[in-house]
Amino acid sequence: MDNVTDGCKKRLKDPEADEFEGEVPIEEVQKDICAIIAGDRSSGCNVSYVFDGFNHKKSSDFISWAVAEFGTPAFWLPVMCTKETAGIAWRKLNDGAEEVTEDGI
Repeated sequence: MDNVTDGCKKRLKDPEADEFEGEVPIEEVQKDICAIIAGDRSSGCNVSYVFDGFNHKKSSDFISWAVAEFGTPAFWLPVMCTKETAGIAWRKLNDGAEEVTEDGI
């Protein structure tokens, strides 16, 4: 979800500014997600999507939007882990780094 939000920031950024200022409106994130899925559908791709988070205020807001937009999912796969577990996995992916960087967090 962060990648979609970053794409929105680039798209919405004032051409005169170095960076996007403020919070990306959730409607813009939703619009970009819908565009990605519509593109896959129109090209005939049969894809399952993994949302690695959400930008909505509550998880129920995200689920309500997703179900209304795309229909009831064929399956849900809720996955959670502790920050410690995520840190272990991140260090393994980054050649045994000693500390998790701020970007890694």
